[in-house]
Amino acid sequence: MLAWTGSQRTPYHRFNVEKGMEKVPLDEWETSKKRKLTEYDPPREVKMGTIEYIQNVTNTYLGGTERMMGDDGPVTNVRENLQRCAQLLVRYRRAREFRPQPMGDPGPQ
Repeated sequence: MLAWTGSQRTPYHRFNVEKGMEKVPLDEWETSKKRKLTEYDPPREVKMGTIEYIQNVTNTYLGGTERMMGDDGPVTNVRENLQRCAQLLVRYRRAREFRPQPMGDPGPQ
């Protein structure tokens, strides 16, 4: 999802691991639990802790593709999108750092 926020038209993109995380309750913290890994064909059942499972599904997501700007946007590589987003955020941050600040505004901290 790509959108624009605020009056300065700052781009917004939400990275969201959807497949696999729906089965992890927000308050779960297990050291070992039987889990189904669906990225394999056929799916595998393995024992792993919550953090390992989250890392696994996140890495699978980062290696995949997603649609930008809703259902009719182009299909793009998630890891490349994350890299471009990080570069853009750095450029925005650096631009704010050198912009004159109104009186009484201490500027970026």
